[in-house]
Order: sequence, then C-alpha cells, then structure tokens
Amino acid sequence: MSSETQSLNTAMPSTARQMTTTDGVFCNLSAKPESEANSVEEAPPTYDVATADRVPPYRYTTIVPIPIGDMILVEGIPVGDFFHFFLNFAISYAFQIFGFLLTYMVHTSHATKQGSLAGLGLTMVTYSSYLNNMTTGDGDVPDDSAQNAQDSSIESSILLILGWFLIMRSVLEYTRARKLERAIAMEQAVEDSIV
Repeated sequence: MSSETQSLNTAMPSTARQMTTTDGVFCNLSAKPESEANSVEEAPPTYDVATADRVPPYRYTTIVPIPIGDMILVEGIPVGDFFHFFLNFAISYAFQIFGFLLTYMVHTSHATKQGSLAGLGLTMVTYSSYLNNMTTGDGDVPDDSAQNAQDSSIESSILLILGWFLIMRSVLEYTRARKLERAIAMEQAVEDSIV
C-alpha cells in the first residue's frame, strides 16, 4: 500500500472502515436492499384459491373490425382480391417449391397466403403426374424394378390426393375469408346507418 492510502485509512474512523469492507457498493446509500435473512418467502396459492380464478376462453377467434382505408382486417390481416390470389398461385406454381416458400413467407393477406398454398397443391399434382408417367411410360417394366414401380405408384397417389386437398382447402379458406369480410362490412354499414 502506498503512504497516501495508509494515511486515508488511519484518518477514517474504524466504523467507516468496517462499513466499507462489509457493505461494498451500498455503503453510502440510505436505503439498502433487504438481505435474504429479512425477506419473507411468498408461498404459492392453495389449490382451492387457484381453481377459483376463472380462465378466459381461448377457443374463439377474435374478429376486430378495424378499417384501414377501405380494407377490413379478418383474423388480423386483410382479405385481398382475386388478382393477388391468382398472382401468388402462378408464382408458386411456376417456381415450384422455391416459389411456394417465397410467396408464403411474404404473404400479407388471405389471398396471397391461400394462392401460394394452391400453387403448392398444383405443384404436387404435377409431380404426381410425372411419377405416374414414369411408372406407366412404355409398359416395359423389368422384373427387378416392379417393386419400384409399385412404390412410385403409391407415392404418385399420395401426392395427387395431397395436392388436390391443398387446392380445395386454399380456395375454400379464401372464399370463407371473403364471406366473413362481406359480413363484417354489412354489419358496419347497418351500424353506421343506425347512428
């Protein structure tokens, strides 16, 4: 230790030196945090108290009709128009898996989301057709690849079913969102005419 720090230590009273060694950062604070010995541990509520609280229902979709210009939000995003549905359908189909990933990740409306899913469905139907043509191409299937032909026939059928399911589901979901948008718009028009 240098002579300056020794002279400072001898100049301070012994209680101040003890406080600096035991309190650390909080030596100059008037309000010190409680230590663990002084704190009272809170116990969790009993089973009866916890079950008495009502839980809000989460099973219903909240529809908040917030108009943004002429758009009405359904399930948090705008519905969109048929042009956007068809455009995303075409991009998703033209660029196949990459097109689907691109259009689905940047969708901003129900139309763009469902259009990209419909494009993926058509891509699966196309792959199914390719697999089916490979197995039934010219009819000459060697004996060792008969099992492969049966496997690709099963894969072709699965892709065909999944593809048509995606197309039908995306079209139905888009039309459901359109109908819901119209219902909300009609409800707002009735409320505006009453007021």
